[in-house]
Amino acid sequence: MPKTTFVQTNFTAGEVSPRLYGRTDLTKYGNGVALQKNFITMKHGGAVRRPGTKFVAEVKDSTKTVRLIPFQFSTVQAYVLEFGEEYIRFYRGNGRVESPPGTPVEVSSPYQEDELKELKYTQSADILFITHENHEPMELQRTSDTSWALVEYDYKDGPYLPTNTGVTTLNPSATTGAGITITASAVTDINDGDGFKSTDVGRLVRIEHGGEWGYAKITAFTDTTHVTADVKEDFDAATAQTSWRLGAWSDTTGWPVVCEFHHQRLWFAGTTDKPQTLWASVVGDFENFEPTAADGTVADDDGLTYTIDDDEVNAVRWLVSGVRGLMIGTEDAEFIGAASSAFDPITPSNFRTSRHSFHGSDANVGPQPVGIALLFCQHFARKVREFVYSFDQDQFVAPDLTILSEHITQTKIIDSAYQQEPNSVYWALLTDGTLIGCTYEREQEVIAWHRHVIGGRIVE
Repeated sequence: MPKTTFVQTNFTAGEVSPRLYGRTDLTKYGNGVALQKNFITMKHGGAVRRPGTKFVAEVKDSTKTVRLIPFQFSTVQAYVLEFGEEYIRFYRGNGRVESPPGTPVEVSSPYQEDELKELKYTQSADILFITHENHEPMELQRTSDTSWALVEYDYKDGPYLPTNTGVTTLNPSATTGAGITITASAVTDINDGDGFKSTDVGRLVRIEHGGEWGYAKITAFTDTTHVTADVKEDFDAATAQTSWRLGAWSDTTGWPVVCEFHHQRLWFAGTTDKPQTLWASVVGDFENFEPTAADGTVADDDGLTYTIDDDEVNAVRWLVSGVRGLMIGTEDAEFIGAASSAFDPITPSNFRTSRHSFHGSDANVGPQPVGIALLFCQHFARKVREFVYSFDQDQFVAPDLTILSEHITQTKIIDSAYQQEPNSVYWALLTDGTLIGCTYEREQEVIAWHRHVIGGRIVE
């Protein structure tokens, strides 16, 4: 009988699922492999053995989980941050940052081991903004290789909950100064009728007198109707008023889960009490959330508060700035937030969201911008989807990138990263410690998954 030899010219489909072994009718079938281990598919179609790894240093405590987070100050100054339980260490140029030699540079942090996977972050120059629902937002500030500081994010005049519409009044004991007393006429309208709580310490409170707003920061709790506060912007009078607003962020209500820069504003989203609400800073002033001027006038560049109007509670999981708007990933769907017109600026009165897909995102695995697309991990952490604008459908779509290789992520993804050069690879870490990659080059129809087992020995 004649013998037929099949010639495989490329590996652009990567490792395919055993469920597809009989699907010879698929166009991608001839470009796939049954097992691709420790080989990376190149954008050109070939496969190359993956580079080796190098042992740089042992983490502070190998018995506990750590998380590595990138920090890129410039094209020539990039770091890897080792987040461990209640500390952060730093690496640069294949070495640990030490001062003096032999002593790792380290800063203390409030994050516990089981909270590390939930950290979200965004960067502006030499400041990394970090969020977690259990903690006030933090700033990791870099001054030099050996000088770092982790400080609380000093936000001002907001964001706030809606203005009180009930009969309960708040009365400041003075119009200025530190250590004033704010007295409530009743517990009604405060914290769902519970009145002030000890967890309100650190919370902002805004009170209107005769059309003029002032605000203070609560510094101590006395009882359900009395708290001590420091005035930050003078009150116009020391009289009882029904027009007041409590801060949206606190240990009582929860802290923002995610943050992102978009259109010269710093955006936060998703507290425990307001899981689908977004807050944006004043334009160009990333620590100021002033909702109005002192006289109540709302300017286009004032702080913004917006709650996604949807038929389900869609807790926000990630925010990514895009050309067509702010991309918003929630627990059950994906949205785009923008002004009513593509040519209009975002203002407190001109911002809306539209739902584009219905997949939902994993709570802990962040998205990765790749070219004009965004790769995100779907809810349950077993699928990676491509969020990209479709001119044919005139909306964003989110096709499944793991459809041909669904078996490769079955143990679930716990973290991800993107490597632009040399082969454009989306990397993901699985719960079993396996490292997987997807060579992604949509223009050339390259979506190739491959797996990598890290091992070896220390070479002196």
